[in-house]
Amino acid sequence: AAHRFSLVSVTRLVTALLLLHLRAPLGDCRLLHVGLVFRHGHRSPIHPLPNDTYTVANTWRDGLGQLTNIGKRNQFELGKFIRKRYGEFLGSSSTAVYGGFYAPFHTQHAPFSAGVDLASPVNCKVGEAYNSSEHRVRSSDIDRTLMSAQACLAGLFPPTGDQVWQAGLSWQPIPVHTVASSADPMLLPSDFEGCRQRFVQLTTEARRNSSERRRLEVEMAGFLRRLSAEAGSGRGSITLNNVYKVIDTLMVLRTANLSLPAWALVPDTQLRLRQLGRFSWSEFASTAELRQMRSGVLIDDLLSGMEDAAAGRGRRLMIYSGHDVTLVPLLAALGNKDYSVWPNYAACLMFELHATAAGNGSLAEVKIFYRNDSQAEPLPIRVPGCGSGLACPLHRLAALLAGCRLSPGQFRSLCLGDSGHDGTGQAVSLDSTITRILIAVAVALPSVILLLAAVHFFWLRSWLGRRRDESPTVAYHSLLSEVEN
Repeated sequence: AAHRFSLVSVTRLVTALLLLHLRAPLGDCRLLHVGLVFRHGHRSPIHPLPNDTYTVANTWRDGLGQLTNIGKRNQFELGKFIRKRYGEFLGSSSTAVYGGFYAPFHTQHAPFSAGVDLASPVNCKVGEAYNSSEHRVRSSDIDRTLMSAQACLAGLFPPTGDQVWQAGLSWQPIPVHTVASSADPMLLPSDFEGCRQRFVQLTTEARRNSSERRRLEVEMAGFLRRLSAEAGSGRGSITLNNVYKVIDTLMVLRTANLSLPAWALVPDTQLRLRQLGRFSWSEFASTAELRQMRSGVLIDDLLSGMEDAAAGRGRRLMIYSGHDVTLVPLLAALGNKDYSVWPNYAACLMFELHATAAGNGSLAEVKIFYRNDSQAEPLPIRVPGCGSGLACPLHRLAALLAGCRLSPGQFRSLCLGDSGHDGTGQAVSLDSTITRILIAVAVALPSVILLLAAVHFFWLRSWLGRRRDESPTVAYHSLLSEVEN
């Protein structure tokens, strides 16, 4: 018995030491840059249920699709969490608790990471005071994302020192940058002007080639008819294409602790809605082309920010305030294939760039964490192809994401279907395009030269003929004939 106790004790000691080692900073870690991408906080419904007792008149007084007080608290607490993680400021957990039968859509887990939680706060600072030259915030041009960014910043950067401008007010104005939805390929690519048809084309192709869709169309036909009668009155039939609207509204109600309709509490309905929700959401990023179009410009901006920081320039903190459909394709590009967990309100992806001593030089490495639960620490993400460790060399991550990465110009080319697309879903880089042009010119040049030479020869021959016809007539006699005469 004593032997067994000793063995267990040693095992526990070794495990504890291993966990401490894994949680410690990697080498002489120095934080260079942080990129944060989050979903807005809780909002009012966008597609209210028919005969719903919760209306704009009595519940959602700010209108549909607007940030609620719960959503403001979601983001304020996220800002305090970020301040605690990257500064030295005490934070607290969110007041909003996500649970109930829809919790499986939101409960945090690490579908494509394994091992211990490596999300202990880093011992590096982004800076506790806002600085316009080092911090920048970008939002989509939607009320709820703009307000979410502002609420997050209120928790992240309360005024300190000479930034205090009003006694008793722990808040300061901080700029949130945006562009019109029709000109935003980064956070609202499907709304980009001239690109809607491209998204329709890609979505139609993905649906046509989906064996799972064909299976569900048969398997769920009866349930969707019943759901249409219960939840579709006034909005038409509910299909695989629009069932996510029903699920989304139920999540809004549940998070706000409002009563769900009786039909939504039936166990079979709950099970089938989970299945349909998982499938519907997977279609947002089901193909390489959709992942590229939905996340490519954001990936380019994230990587560019880290590449600039690794080169000793650029900003220390970039924040992107977006949507669930901002995070889903980005997670898919990073290797996620599990769509059972939808991004929660205020879910946040964190990209940390560290300079780590490596031999005689330094190696810029990226650590990625995902916070999808306000009651838990972020979970680490290991990108397939980066090895078994948490840190991924920046150059390796950039190479792995090259197939998705798009500059704004390349995105426009793909939208228009011009030469910016090579037919495989891969963006054609400027260098590659120039190379192809030079090769084409080199191949065609000899033929052009021969053609010009031939044209010149025939023109010269014709010109000489005309000159001969216009000259005085001269008779030439054979010298031999004269001698003979």
